[in-house]
Amino acid sequence: MKKIEWERVRAYIKKCIPPDPYGFSWLDILRVCFGLDILIMAVVLFNQFVGPADKSMEINAVFLVTALMILLMPTSPMFHPKTIIEGNVVSALLASASIYIFPESSIAMVLSVSASAIAMYALKCFQPTALMLALFISTGKINSYYFALYPVFADSVVLVITAYLYGRITKHPYPAKLDMQ
Repeated sequence: MKKIEWERVRAYIKKCIPPDPYGFSWLDILRVCFGLDILIMAVVLFNQFVGPADKSMEINAVFLVTALMILLMPTSPMFHPKTIIEGNVVSALLASASIYIFPESSIAMVLSVSASAIAMYALKCFQPTALMLALFISTGKINSYYFALYPVFADSVVLVITAYLYGRITKHPYPAKLDMQ
């Protein structure tokens, strides 16, 4: 039986797998993937524990992308806890208002996204995934302002708290120190 030369196997595998263009190590990639599972699991379990809200499962896509951005860019001001919570609530409120004003119109989608972008920019809480939230709420024709409280506000808080705890456990702190002026 022939002995396996592990150094040759390792060199061959390393040659076949290209380096990460973003500079993440394999350990960082695993930390992000596992963290993404933990963050989304926390939001979904919270929703099942509290009780399902109308259309709450559709907006989990927004929280999935937000969780990924939290883990990939913890120093970005766009994914600071204040920005996440305020941006999501502002977008949800403006999307609900646009559906209330234009109930059966595609103008509501355009109005909700553009009004959310302007309001978040003015309030210094611009978050790109909140624009996706406004689009989901307007396409789902959700005109209840309570939707901004639960599940949007509650899920945002759960996401931020879970990201903070996960950052403490993995020694990759979230939120990173920001100079918000």
